[in-house]
Amino acid sequence: MSNEFIHCAIGLENQDGSIEGVYCYQNGEPEVSGLVLFEYYSLPERIEDLVSHGDLVCLGKELNECEFYIDDRGESDEDAGSINHDSYEEFINFYRSSGCDHFYIFRDNSWLYSSIQSPEQIELSTVVEKIILDYQSYDDFTSVELTLEHVQTLVELALYHVQSGSTSTMQQDVSLIIDLLHSILERTGK
Repeated sequence: MSNEFIHCAIGLENQDGSIEGVYCYQNGEPEVSGLVLFEYYSLPERIEDLVSHGDLVCLGKELNECEFYIDDRGESDEDAGSINHDSYEEFINFYRSSGCDHFYIFRDNSWLYSSIQSPEQIELSTVVEKIILDYQSYDDFTSVELTLEHVQTLVELALYHVQSGSTSTMQQDVSLIIDLLHSILERTGK
C-alpha cells in the first residue's frame, strides 16, 4: 500500500555528468512514482519537461496531472525550481538531507533507481519486474490491499508493452500481468 508521504528525488543526467534534479513530496516509492516514471516518462523530452517545472507535490501520468510547487502552489523558482548537481553523490546527499527515501535518475535513455536502504543503482525495469512478481506471489489477495490504482497501473504496463512492439520477454511479462489480474479478480470475487 502506498504511503502518501514518502518523498523521492527525480533527476535527469546531462551530457557532462551533472544531474538536474527535482523533489517529489508524495508517493515516492517504486510501486507508485517508480511505475509512473517507467511507464510515462521514458523519453528524454518528457523528462526534460517534467524537470523544467521544478519540485513536485505529486507526480502524474501527464504533466497536466502533476502538481508542481511553482505552477500550482505559487512558490518561487528560487525555492522550488530544479537544481543542477555536479555529481550523483551531490544529488543523493542533497535530496537525502531533504527527506527523500527513493532516487530516480534518467541516464542514457534508461531509468536507474536507488534508495536509502539500497544505495546501489539498479535499472528501474528490474524493480518494476519485481513489483509485478511480488503481486503474483501473494496467495491470498483478500489479505492484500490492492487499490484500483495498482490494478490500473498493471493494466497500463501491459498496454505499454503491447503498444511498444514487445519482445518475447515483454510479451511474457504482459501474459503474466494479465494472468495476475485474472487471479486478483477471481480471488476477490469481482
